[in-house]
Amino acid sequence: MFTIPTMTSKGKKQERDARKRAMARFLNEAFLTWERAKGVRQDVKAWAQQMGVDNASLTNWMKGKRLPDPKSLEILAMTLGTEVFGNNILDTP
Repeated sequence: MFTIPTMTSKGKKQERDARKRAMARFLNEAFLTWERAKGVRQDVKAWAQQMGVDNASLTNWMKGKRLPDPKSLEILAMTLGTEVFGNNILDTP
């Protein structure tokens, strides 16, 4: 009997952790670009307010602790562009 291999829970966790790290890199690079465009040091709170997302959530995404929920992801895509879906960060909806 042939069975289709499935990803183990460990494999799923590793994939999710990799996506969290990729999202963190993407957001940190985007923040630095935004900060440079402003010409002065900025804080993440100001960036979160400008984008319309929760500061604590943005901080968690930037630290690789969590991934954005679908609504927040839509806001990020509208603000930062669809590159948020690139580089295996997240699946395109």
